Amino acid sequence: MNWTLILLLSLLQAAAAPQPARPLDGIPNVVAKGETVQLVKEGFAFTEGPVPTSDGGLYFSDLLTSDRVHRLAPNGEITVLREQAGSSGGLALNRTGELFAVESNNKRVSKFANGKVTVLTEGSPEKPLLAPNDLILDSKSGVYFTDPGPRPVVAGRIDGLDADGLRAVADTLRERLGSGVVCVGSVLDGKVNLVAAVTRDLVKRFPAGKLIQEVAQAAGGRGGGRPDLAQAGAPDPSKLDGALALVHDWVGRQA
Repeated sequence: MNWTLILLLSLLQAAAAPQPARPLDGIPNVVAKGETVQLVKEGFAFTEGPVPTSDGGLYFSDLLTSDRVHRLAPNGEITVLREQAGSSGGLALNRTGELFAVESNNKRVSKFANGKVTVLTEGSPEKPLLAPNDLILDSKSGVYFTDPGPRPVVAGRIDGLDADGLRAVADTLRERLGSGVVCVGSVLDGKVNLVAAVTRDLVKRFPAGKLIQEVAQAAGGRGGGRPDLAQAGAPDPSKLDGALALVHDWVGRQA
């Protein structure tokens, strides 16, 4: 008899078994001592942005597959407030009950009141918003929000690929991202290949040709290409990792 396997299965069953709610130690001015965590409802895809209401309710977002903003009433009832909310990961509520949101997918900041969505800003023509992520309000309903730049930014190394193979990888990644920046490198036969690919919505802010020039220069090489796709070569494989490490910094400087 395999006692090790039996012990392992027993531990797994114990870990999977429902655990009784234990009273919390409390957080001053937030949660009273002795309160327990209670499950209200499950089955959501990706909950974000909870903001409490004055009546004891709550607004929250469910991102990814459903893309909705919900309201949790004080009695526990959950209703849909907004459909197709643009991946509103950050929510804030002012004193008059207007709900503000940063819509990452729609690249804008909006306000929801009386069943109507009002766009507050999408940035400027020269610098449109890229991926607004969170926000807070001041006492006069002034809006402060973050826009950390395009996400994701993919930079990595896949050795053994020639320029054509690396370009195929970059094209595939760009297509799957939908919106983002890709820069990949490879070492083959002692030489460095580099490819940068940028989705069309970002080429004005993050042209692939300029990105590849900076990365290639750090690796001791040269390159260029179109705003959406560029490639380069370099002679020194020992510099590849350091060059790829510059990708996020370059994107941050352009944002």
